[in-house]
Amino acid sequence: MDGKLAEAVLLTSHARVALAGVLPFALNLSHSAFKYTSSLRFELDSGAAADAASVVATSPEGWFEYLQSSGVHSLALRSGAMICVSGAAPERAWQQTSDLVKPRPADGRIWAVRYQELKVPPAGSELDVDGATARLVEVVEACEALARDAKENGWSAFFGRARSEMKPEPGSPLQQSNLLPPRGYSDAAQRLLRGCELAWALGGMGSWNDLYLEDHELARRYDRVTPQLSSALHASVPAAVNSALCESMGSQVSK
Repeated sequence: MDGKLAEAVLLTSHARVALAGVLPFALNLSHSAFKYTSSLRFELDSGAAADAASVVATSPEGWFEYLQSSGVHSLALRSGAMICVSGAAPERAWQQTSDLVKPRPADGRIWAVRYQELKVPPAGSELDVDGATARLVEVVEACEALARDAKENGWSAFFGRARSEMKPEPGSPLQQSNLLPPRGYSDAAQRLLRGCELAWALGGMGSWNDLYLEDHELARRYDRVTPQLSSALHASVPAAVNSALCESMGSQVSK
């Protein structure tokens, strides 16, 4: 999963759980998802160039306090943006932009990240966890079969691990996603997001997108299934993050 989306998943899921009263909000730049982030800035849309007055927080903790003071009830992830749920209209969202830090820091924290609160259009329909899982498993299995037929053993094993995470053998232990809080999300949501992380073959050179198949029939299958993989992944991440919260396994939060 790319770093920008991983940060949005992390912030959204932890804020949702904290706003629901399941766990206190306890995120800072020491989390591994922020390993390349040197600074965070959360600011309001002033309609002009940013200035000090528009900045509401410079840390995840400060941002969460701002959400609470603004009457936000929950958050949702949509198209990589963090949508505020407060009953107010129009909806507001936190959208990320980032700039490289120059000169390059020795610690590798090369990004100065800015989240800006913007107006967003109404939400469209969204898959639930079961629907998203079924769709992603179907596409991952198609990629796994294609890789196997193409003798791409590395990719076959890659997609096989993702499939096994979402369709585990009876008694298989649950491995929680590092991006979700330790409590508040169901096993099904955890497995779906882990499946997304394990199946995230999107990228540039050396990724699944960069694969070349000489056989025409295999190439046609590849051209068909690769956009499906991208679509299924981008639908499944918010389905997992926005799913109903649980106080503990099987105990749904009413908020």
